[in-house]
Amino acid sequence: MKYVILILGAVLIFFFSSMSFSKFYNLSDEADSRFLKEAPKLSKKYDLDFLMIGSARIFDYYDLHTIFTLSMKTERAMTKEEVRELIKPLMQDFWKVLHSDPIYKERVIESWTFNKIKEEPLKPSVMGIKLSFWDEKVNRRPFPYVSLIKVMDNKIFYYYADPATQKLQEPVIETFEEIGLKFE
Repeated sequence: MKYVILILGAVLIFFFSSMSFSKFYNLSDEADSRFLKEAPKLSKKYDLDFLMIGSARIFDYYDLHTIFTLSMKTERAMTKEEVRELIKPLMQDFWKVLHSDPIYKERVIESWTFNKIKEEPLKPSVMGIKLSFWDEKVNRRPFPYVSLIKVMDNKIFYYYADPATQKLQEPVIETFEEIGLKFE
């Protein structure tokens, strides 16, 4: 009888801790769910094809500071200057999305990184973007066109493809400050 009560108690604890009205709901999943609704809208506004959210395949390594990431592609051929003019308003709108719902700030606060370093939670470094430039006919665009950009750590990484091998070369890097990107 004692074991039946213990098992029943464990089942009830598990049940109530998984309920959305419970204090123990998963804030990360809820924030991701809301961001997943906003990300395609943001992509569409700039005529970009939305691919995914989450940093698992966006960056070469897991960046502990980049909490909200967006992966997109476009078939347009763009130079560095054209990409710069696209990224500035896109990042501003991304920033507005993160300020539109308090759950995003709560999600950053929840992350162990914030708890460890105790700094302002909602800042530009929590945003990350990967934007690929290709279509069905072209794998990676040749110079002077950009093949890929990554935005993380308050920097923009512009990647160009080697014309012979299509391999991405070392990126050209600019900071948000260098391109005049400011967040209000």
